[in-house]
Amino acid sequence: MLAVIGGDAAAEAIVDGYLSFMAVYFGVILAVQFLLVQENGGHTEAVLATAVGRRRWVLSWVTVIG
Repeated sequence: MLAVIGGDAAAEAIVDGYLSFMAVYFGVILAVQFLLVQENGGHTEAVLATAVGRRRWVLSWVTVIG
């Protein structure tokens, strides 16, 4: 099977790609959960009561964190 996909180096590249994808995926899941906790806890009520919508609030959070 390793010979078909290009040897050990190709197998390691596939595993590295998979692990990188999963790290990004879990990071996104944790970020969304954090935002939900902040909103449900009432921490964002003052911001969302103004003209700032949820989409802009999330994008500002991503900009600051990213």
